[in-house]
Amino acid sequence: MKAILEFDLPDEKEEFNQATKAGHLVSALDEVKEKIFRPARKHGYNDPTMLELLAKLPNGEGEEIIGRLEEMFYEILGEHNVSEL
Repeated sequence: MKAILEFDLPDEKEEFNQATKAGHLVSALDEVKEKIFRPARKHGYNDPTMLELLAKLPNGEGEEIIGRLEEMFYEILGEHNVSEL
């Protein structure tokens, strides 16, 4: 089975560029998930700036904020019919 995407260039150049870069976008979103959200739930952050910022907040509040941002991230993906990465 094959699927072929067809674009009317140059009129659909922007759509063509989006389609050809979709794999890179998925990789970037997966990296956001793994480097920004996962450390708050699993093993912590290695980034010194992130550690410094979290240390300024009351105990656990930083992780709670990051958790809410993660929920919002997945809500936005869902609103755009993007399955979980």
